[in-house]
Amino acid sequence: GKGKALAALEYLSSLGWNKDQAMFVGDGKNDIEIASLVKYSFAVHDAPKELKEVSTWVVPGLREALQIIQVSK
Repeated sequence: GKGKALAALEYLSSLGWNKDQAMFVGDGKNDIEIASLVKYSFAVHDAPKELKEVSTWVVPGLREALQIIQVSK
């Protein structure tokens, strides 16, 4: 396959968006590439250290990520 990050970039492009207009929440090593591409990314608290290091925020879960997004609007 083409990989999660490339597929996400293609999807954003199809919407007329770019990577600086996207936010991403991840929890595994397979999320590192996309988390490092987008402007704002979240790693959940039990994510691998490598993902946490490239993410903008580390949060307990999706609910907290959504709260940050809501406040950032």
